[in-house]
Amino acid sequence: MSVEGMRLFTLPPLLRRRVVTALTGLILSSLLPAQAFAGIAEDAKAAQDAYAKRDFTKSLALATPAAEAGNAVAQTVLGFHYDSGAGVRQSPEAAVTWFKKAAAQGYALGQFGLGTMYARGRGVPQDAAEAVKYYRLAAVQDLALARMALGRAYLMGDGVPQSDVEAVTWYREPAEQGYAAAQAAMGLAYYNGKGIAENKEAGLMWLARAAEQNDVQAQINLGIIALDKNTAPDDKVAVDWFRRAALQGFVEAQNALGQAYSIGRGVEKNLTLAYMWLELSAVDDYPAAIADRDALRKEMNPAEVKQGEKLARQCKQSQYQSCPQ
Repeated sequence: MSVEGMRLFTLPPLLRRRVVTALTGLILSSLLPAQAFAGIAEDAKAAQDAYAKRDFTKSLALATPAAEAGNAVAQTVLGFHYDSGAGVRQSPEAAVTWFKKAAAQGYALGQFGLGTMYARGRGVPQDAAEAVKYYRLAAVQDLALARMALGRAYLMGDGVPQSDVEAVTWYREPAEQGYAAAQAAMGLAYYNGKGIAENKEAGLMWLARAAEQNDVQAQINLGIIALDKNTAPDDKVAVDWFRRAALQGFVEAQNALGQAYSIGRGVEKNLTLAYMWLELSAVDDYPAAIADRDALRKEMNPAEVKQGEKLARQCKQSQYQSCPQ
């Protein structure tokens, strides 16, 4: 049929207006995103930056409209707001809702956030396998946080069959990128020959890199390794690593440092300082430290105990900035 011979089809007026409105919407949606969506993306990025700087009021103000407009970055920022209660009433359920929206768009950080909610059972029933599912989706997009979480899952056998080899596979890239926790994991893997051929020199190198970034697990492991050598110089090295971890509030290191002072290993014997560190480490979920402190108390006079308790209070109140050595 020729164009001239085609019968024209005329729409009723009301339907014609609806079609025109719909077409106008399509035309505008094709013309405006370059500006409108660019503005939303800029707001989302600014919200993310503000959150990182702990300017939660600004972050929330920028993220909310951008998230409601469908921006995955902003949705993820809101997820972290509601999970932490930063600037809003804490709501794990709301956090999950926003993380799910971002994850559905394939946004790696949103997928990671959702994975952490499943791992902790916050806002959803705890489900390690579901956590691993979202960690993996984010990890294959090279999100370092997700790769480390997946590495830890394999290391612990949490939601997946335990595999040291898989753990090393996922930890390696973040370690090379400078993430301290991954470096510490790689250090132990090399040192103990777990998931990779044993190489103690490489293990110490990775542990040292992590420890210099103040990773407390790496610091205390280096302390333990130094103690195992059982020489006076190495005992001093061990005490130094224990002290660095202890000053970050790590109770296991505080306990180790207290024991070192109590017997004079790697440091001059000082029962008052020993009691101070053992007192700091004697928390409810560390019963061994409570036992160590109580055992030391029997070797001290009341004045020494009182002074040790005073020093412990001062040390903690100063947030470990004014602890005697």
